Amino acid sequence: MPNCAVKCCKNSTKKNIEIVSYFRFPKDKIISDMWVKACGNPNVSKQSARICSKHFLPCCYKKPLIQQILKYSPQKVRKLKADAISTEYLEIISSKPTNSVISTKDALQELSMQSVPA
Repeated sequence: MPNCAVKCCKNSTKKNIEIVSYFRFPKDKIISDMWVKACGNPNVSKQSARICSKHFLPCCYKKPLIQQILKYSPQKVRKLKADAISTEYLEIISSKPTNSVISTKDALQELSMQSVPA
């Protein structure tokens, strides 16, 4: 039974009342490294860990043409785009002087800065 690998997330298939999907880590090394950083746990297993749908924006999902035409997006069958990165509801150790949860824009900026080798 999957639990969400994001450090501050308590979602689990055992206790969720609402519909939440769980996604495997991508095979692309760069994207999966960014997912690990988003989790806030460098020891997360890319093979077995999952991230729940609460951490992805609607634009991160593929939408078949029929769903686009009908303006319908069933939550149970959503698939992530290959380059999707979790950015919602993350607690990232920021270089900024705040310890709070940061915005999506700041999260993407932090993740991209952390993934560039110095």
